[in-house]
Amino acid sequence: MLTRRRDPHDPHDMYAKSLSLLQLLVRQAPNLRHGYRAHIKAFFVEHGSKELGSGLIARRGFFQSIRPTPGRLMVNVDTVCGLVYEHRGRLIDVMAAWLRLKDPRDLNKLQRHEYADLRSFLKGVRVTVTVSPEMKPKPIADLVERAALQEFDTETERLNVKTHFERKYNVKVVHEHAVGVRLGRSAIIPAELCKIVPGQLFKRKVPAHLQPDFLKFATQRPDQRLRAIRAAVGGNPSEQQFDYANSDFLREAGMTVDVEPISLPSQIIGPPPIQFGSRQFNGALDSLVPTGGSWNLRDKRFWRPGSNLKIWAVINFDRVEERQMHEFLRTLVANLRKLAQWVLQDLNNAYGVMKAQCAPGEEPQLVLVFLPNSATECRRDVKHWGDISTGVSTQCVRGGKWNGPRMTPNQLDQYCNNLALKINVRLMGVNSMIDSPLTKDILHDSMVIGADVGHPGPGVATRPSMTGLVATVSPGAAFAASYASVQHPRLEMIQDLAHMIEAYREKEMHMKKSPPPKNIFFYRDGVSEGEFEQVAQYEIPLIKGELEYTPHPHSEAFRKSKIPEQHHPRLLFVIVGKRHHVRFFPKSPQDADKSGNCPSGLLVDDHITNPNYEDFYLQSHSGLLGTSRPTHYVVLANETGLDSKTIQLLTYHLCHMYASATRAVSIPAPVYCEQPFLW
Repeated sequence: MLTRRRDPHDPHDMYAKSLSLLQLLVRQAPNLRHGYRAHIKAFFVEHGSKELGSGLIARRGFFQSIRPTPGRLMVNVDTVCGLVYEHRGRLIDVMAAWLRLKDPRDLNKLQRHEYADLRSFLKGVRVTVTVSPEMKPKPIADLVERAALQEFDTETERLNVKTHFERKYNVKVVHEHAVGVRLGRSAIIPAELCKIVPGQLFKRKVPAHLQPDFLKFATQRPDQRLRAIRAAVGGNPSEQQFDYANSDFLREAGMTVDVEPISLPSQIIGPPPIQFGSRQFNGALDSLVPTGGSWNLRDKRFWRPGSNLKIWAVINFDRVEERQMHEFLRTLVANLRKLAQWVLQDLNNAYGVMKAQCAPGEEPQLVLVFLPNSATECRRDVKHWGDISTGVSTQCVRGGKWNGPRMTPNQLDQYCNNLALKINVRLMGVNSMIDSPLTKDILHDSMVIGADVGHPGPGVATRPSMTGLVATVSPGAAFAASYASVQHPRLEMIQDLAHMIEAYREKEMHMKKSPPPKNIFFYRDGVSEGEFEQVAQYEIPLIKGELEYTPHPHSEAFRKSKIPEQHHPRLLFVIVGKRHHVRFFPKSPQDADKSGNCPSGLLVDDHITNPNYEDFYLQSHSGLLGTSRPTHYVVLANETGLDSKTIQLLTYHLCHMYASATRAVSIPAPVYCEQPFLW
């Protein structure tokens, strides 16, 4: 039932229950062996762990899942990394480490924001009481200030917590003014008498100061990752982590697992030529074919430069010498002149130039902002001022990127070129175009939409979810409009979708002054396999109702346009999946790119696909760091008449249209662009 196309009359819950049962059979033995619950998707092992500080330890683990494919079931195994709470030592030491305090005595005088941060860090973490071994582990319900001095009544007298522990357990409470914990409804325990139960995952966002070390720990080259998976599944007894052959659950179910990874037929899609502007006045347009998933701007000009940059300003929030900053700006100006043929004003008298050329109240076209290496809050303020308060384009330059100690002149030149890409787009320019007849013909009268829903981080219940959409509004998908909204927390379906499409249609009509698009290519990000049915039942009818001007309470854009029925746009609805654990490894070094990954353009559309949907895997980007993750595309609706090969080629070409990079990205550019709007 799971390995064939589902019959429309089959109950959906029967399919889901059957798959859940198989997942449990496969996962149960390895999970229980490593001390995890039977249904958990991934388990972590202590071997190879690394202390990162702040009360956290980085650990490696393994993910496992059953995947139905045409004709057979497969086990998807992959490596994972996570953070666990430090369990060696006292809870009070973990508290001090999280807040980066030098001494636990500093917990006596916490600021309100420190107390709230510590409470969020520890709430729900299971601990044991060291002086009471018979007491079972319990989760932390809350923090208690000056816990040892809290008082309670006994049958004969009134005691504080410190005296109670000293009398009953003959232990001395040293940090009586420090914050403690409440277990259950009323038990108050000093933090120095608690220990964290080993192996508990830290489920919040990785702290910013730990991210570089955690990324370095988690990064594995493809050959290293494959060796780790092979050893865990079918290695010698000392390396075995799964041991499927000795699972009583699989044996009783009559199931066996082949421990060898599957070899797949695949193909490499050729990249589209990238077109640039002419090097000479009224000359022919220049073009090149990317190699290895990337291209170079050397001796190239933008396909269409943006507005001439006459009025711009520089603001420095970094501690950098003015001489060094001016040298960088001269390099940037030289690159902008080469790429865009702009006439830029001299920097020596920036204030005088702005005063002379700006009419009263006129804003600069661009503000270039120098930021320190770590300045998240400052960058947020800059973007709020530019994008929301004033509408002035801002471009941030982060310290360490342009003035690193090992920065060579060639690297600086490349960095300035990349910065010029972003500046040109902010000035309504077009950096490059795809020079492919197939894509040109399809995109000329089509609209491409990328959509996603971003949810607040784990443990955050008071913030709404955000929706982001980006839609192309010009021929060839050169320009796009964006839209962001908020909705109820954790809701995956886009509630305001109809209103968004109405806004895009009006924007497109204003820019193109042409008939409506023949096709709508809708790439939907952030949908798990369990939500495919919901999307098909909610969002697709909503879009089609919008396109066919079916009465809808939120929008009447197409009905007001009085579009004849024969000109209704045709819909292609594709799910873009990145949160999966399918990985491809080259069979030999000769088949790999420089990073050891499979090359850009790798396509797999058979053998491991879903029996119920038209889907394919595409690794459009070249590897940079670690093991590349292919993107899984699932076609839920196709009214365009395009065959699967054309859809695959179109999708790959759209990955070459991200304006801020000179390389193919992992997902189509409109989907990539909507992500900055989300959390």
